[in-house]
Amino acid sequence: MVFVTSWLAASSGSSSLLHLILPSLTLGIGMSAVYARLLRSSLVEEYSQPHIQAARAKGMTKWTLLTRHSMKAAVVPVLSMFGLSIGSLLGGTVVVETVFSWPGIGSMIIEAILRRDYPLIQGYILLTGVFVITANFIADIIMSMLDPRIRMGEESFRK
Repeated sequence: MVFVTSWLAASSGSSSLLHLILPSLTLGIGMSAVYARLLRSSLVEEYSQPHIQAARAKGMTKWTLLTRHSMKAAVVPVLSMFGLSIGSLLGGTVVVETVFSWPGIGSMIIEAILRRDYPLIQGYILLTGVFVITANFIADIIMSMLDPRIRMGEESFRK
């Protein structure tokens, strides 16, 4: 038990990088199952595509099929989901900072709510909205680079 607590640094505070392990796991494990299921279903769907079947018939290895042909298209829904889940991740930081006694924007907003500091609450909501919009914009740009079918050119507006 001593080894686990010294390795995971379960005490409150943020004095070393070991103190990042438990809060990071707390935030990350919740959505990791959703991302894994979405990636798996996307890969299963991608493996049933005709071009993958043809590449498999030519004798390509499973690793080549995964890395060169399937993963680019399969990761697009995961990126879309990640862009949408940034808001819940930011909301989760409020709980994680409170539980692990981390000083940060989450604990600051809890104090602002208790003090009824409305301008600070409004600023937090505005900042969170900017983060969510920026994350979705970056996810959209990355998705359009990975899958050219997503790009919208002038010809799509003419139709």
